[in-house]
Amino acid sequence: MHKLPLFLTLFFVAQACAAGECMVLPKVAENFVKTFNAKVRGAEDCSARQVVRGDVDADGIEDLVVAFTIEGACGNDKSSAAGTCGNHDETYLKIFPGRTAKEIPVLQIASRGARQIVGLRLANGKILADTLNFGRDDPACCPSIKGNARFTLGTKGIMAD
Repeated sequence: MHKLPLFLTLFFVAQACAAGECMVLPKVAENFVKTFNAKVRGAEDCSARQVVRGDVDADGIEDLVVAFTIEGACGNDKSSAAGTCGNHDETYLKIFPGRTAKEIPVLQIASRGARQIVGLRLANGKILADTLNFGRDDPACCPSIKGNARFTLGTKGIMAD
């Protein structure tokens, strides 16, 4: 099997996202996001997916880290169609360990009116998120202040630093 250079792989992923297609996740991650979305009765904005790979749990095995965004979650409101309950979104962070079967709980890391996640990377076992935060005069759609957030995997799951 022939492997593409990393820059070409990133180019094709960027083109697929620009064309409105969803970034394809490994099956376990795709199933988790679909199940979570159905549970909260929302609509995933798959164009907002952020994915990185690296050793987050210090076991020497590559892990998968996914940030995904759910819009208009209806929760217990069964009278409304999923994804139509309000003009809000929440972004969640989920780690899929490469070796252990230990379940790591999902963590909400952003929401409309609080901050948006615009980039994700790993450094020294930490998950680093580039963010846009809301300034006093920013409309609810459009945060303008660059920031960052750090997350680590601890004994109780993912924690904000």
